[in-house]
Amino acid sequence: MQCSVEGCEKPASTKGYCPMHYQRQRIHGSVEYVRQAETPEQMANRFWGKVNKTAGCWLWMAGKRSVGYGIFTWRLKDYPAHRMSYQLTIGEIPEGMFIDHMCHNRSCVNPSHLRLATQKQNAENRSGANRNGKSGLRGVSYIQRDGKWRGQVTSNYVRHAAYFDTQEEAATYVVAKRLELFTHTIERAAS
Repeated sequence: MQCSVEGCEKPASTKGYCPMHYQRQRIHGSVEYVRQAETPEQMANRFWGKVNKTAGCWLWMAGKRSVGYGIFTWRLKDYPAHRMSYQLTIGEIPEGMFIDHMCHNRSCVNPSHLRLATQKQNAENRSGANRNGKSGLRGVSYIQRDGKWRGQVTSNYVRHAAYFDTQEEAATYVVAKRLELFTHTIERAAS
């Protein structure tokens, strides 16, 4: 048996309707239901309803990408939640610009924790050691053959490195070099 809605060729399953038309009739009272366009104000209310505003970070409580960034759907398109927060509170994001989390929390949508950045600036403002690092400090590694600690920072494809007797000296060098070379870093420790 075929769905009783004119033009629908799907097989009927319940009360003479295909599953899609049955759900429309059951939920909306009409098989011809068309979702009404959501106004920007309604969208903003829906967006902020998915945020847990704590004293520090405002945490995105809805869907997230596998890497931890919040995702918000509007008009059938997915948007990164932190970019939507920036647009709702601060303004448009210029073409090619990134939104940098100064707090390093990917699920944070607090506008005071977000800032415009170039791709380079966004990449520079990282926290924590590299995954493959053994020292626990980003840019610091022990060079076995030399018996020295190396502090290393790369900026604009130029590697800056120096060798030290202690891990602490290498860490101090790395922090100072980042503050000298990076334009958007707020990091004050070699973490």
